[in-house]
Amino acid sequence: MKERRLTPSKITAWLDCAHYLMLKHQVDDGRISEPGSAFGCFAQLLADKGTQHETACLAEYARQGKPILAIEP
Repeated sequence: MKERRLTPSKITAWLDCAHYLMLKHQVDDGRISEPGSAFGCFAQLLADKGTQHETACLAEYARQGKPILAIEP
């Protein structure tokens, strides 16, 4: 059986939809296909800004010599 990890994103999605984890497991197991993105252009802009902010923070932490543990997606 495939190892399943519970992440903050999965918990947030589950809070929005009680069926999310069941559907996500079916996608992960290849039983159903991944649905298309429901992000609109504004939501995508916010996600991109968040990624840019995270990248800048990690670069600053590295510059300061702080240890960084990278977790693969």
